[in-house]
Amino acid sequence: MRMSVPAGFSLGLATVLVIFSYAVNPDPALLRTALPMLGLLAAIPLILNHMNQRQSDRVDMRNFKLYSIRDLAKLGAGAPVRLQGTVEATALKWLNRPNFQLDDKSGKIKVYMFSAPRESIKIGDRVEAAGNLRSFGVKKERVVWGVKIQKLDR
Repeated sequence: MRMSVPAGFSLGLATVLVIFSYAVNPDPALLRTALPMLGLLAAIPLILNHMNQRQSDRVDMRNFKLYSIRDLAKLGAGAPVRLQGTVEATALKWLNRPNFQLDDKSGKIKVYMFSAPRESIKIGDRVEAAGNLRSFGVKKERVVWGVKIQKLDR
């Protein structure tokens, strides 16, 4: 389990403010109120991330039909798909909502994940991803809203 950068920044800022407030006015009532709040500020993102990963673990990849990226053009938005390919680019890992660009030699597509995968996925890894096909943005770019991604054995 890991905390996203914005959640970690918020926790750090709140901790600094509590320490500063207590240094200015050392009232034990402040600590009785602030410390449980800091605990919640740390626990909530971790719990939500854990819940998202548990939900992802329950997804059975066999329930999604395997497609090549080239064949996705024939499908409508909302179609459940499973893809296998090599990761060419990653983004937003710091937000615990990583995006991956996959290439399966028939084409390329972006996979937007709702939660961070349990294993670290890097550029060059061969992966299998499952999710729903969507049109995204002004250009109606085809993307996959991913529910599960995992590394494949080479």
